[in-house]
Amino acid sequence: MYQLYACLIDAPYHLTFAAIADLTDRQIYDLYYRARDKDGSPEPIDDPEAEWQRKETPADLDSAEERNKAYSKFMTMALTFGMSPAKAEQKWAEAQAKNGT
Repeated sequence: MYQLYACLIDAPYHLTFAAIADLTDRQIYDLYYRARDKDGSPEPIDDPEAEWQRKETPADLDSAEERNKAYSKFMTMALTFGMSPAKAEQKWAEAQAKNGT
C-alpha cells in the first residue's frame, strides 16, 4: 500500500498526505488507477449497476413507492456529502419542480 501512496504523492498527481487520507482505497482505485485512453483521459467506468449511470426520468417515478425510494436515495446521498437537511429538502423540491413531478 505504501507504494500506491508514493505514486499519488509523486508526479503527475502531487497529492498531499491529507488529501490521500481523505480517500478510501476504492476511491483511489476508481479515480487514479483507471484505464486511460491515448490522451490520458480516464476510460468510462462500465458498471451497469452504478446508480449514477442510470438516467431516471419522471416516468420512472410514476408510483409513490418509486418516488419514495428516489427521495430516500437522494436524501441519503445529500446528507452523506454534508448538505443540511433543509438544503437537501430545498434541492429535492427544485428538482421535482424542474422535472414536472
